[in-house]
Amino acid sequence: MKKTWAFVSIGALLFSLPVFGQAGDTKALTRLLEPYQRSSGLESEIVKVSEQSLLGKTIESEGWIQLYKGRLKLKILKPEESQSLMVLNSKALWLEVPLGEGFPPSVTKISYKNFKRLEGIWSVILGYGKLENLFEVTQEPGRKFNLKPIKWGSSDLKSAMLDFKRDDLKSLEYTDQQGNRVLYKFKKWKDQKMKMEDFEYTPPKGSGVSEL
Repeated sequence: MKKTWAFVSIGALLFSLPVFGQAGDTKALTRLLEPYQRSSGLESEIVKVSEQSLLGKTIESEGWIQLYKGRLKLKILKPEESQSLMVLNSKALWLEVPLGEGFPPSVTKISYKNFKRLEGIWSVILGYGKLENLFEVTQEPGRKFNLKPIKWGSSDLKSAMLDFKRDDLKSLEYTDQQGNRVLYKFKKWKDQKMKMEDFEYTPPKGSGVSEL
């Protein structure tokens, strides 16, 4: 079966996070994100909910995420038609989407240099972008933060939201300019022993690689 819409869109996935309308809110979110940016090994099971506005369709999937010193690995395991893999290492950001039995997966590569320039949600969570330069951020009661791009059209993201319980990131939600919505729910963050080699990636044999 051909996989469809594993990642809402590359733009929506990459371009979505953070900065506040008030300096105090910016500092609060920056402090909460620091442990995830400097982590020597964190992982969590995730639930991903994707709402496709044009198709009027909602897809729920499950997988896991790992963070390590600015590196990222996010894998969607089930259902089968939603399987996908995202890996950020010192060379590039890789997005892999299986196309079904008998077909090599589709692979997209964004160079590490270009990734660091992105005004995106993952780039900010991992510490590659400054909140105050990218997004207007407002904090709701508790530890929920709403974010909007400072410059309209600077990213594919229309808005984003980060929700914390104490210091734990519980959910990440964003909506793109086309009205598609993605929600990640993080079940429980745990310390996990990791090393740089765990984030190496080689495209599967026969797969076509698109470079951005």
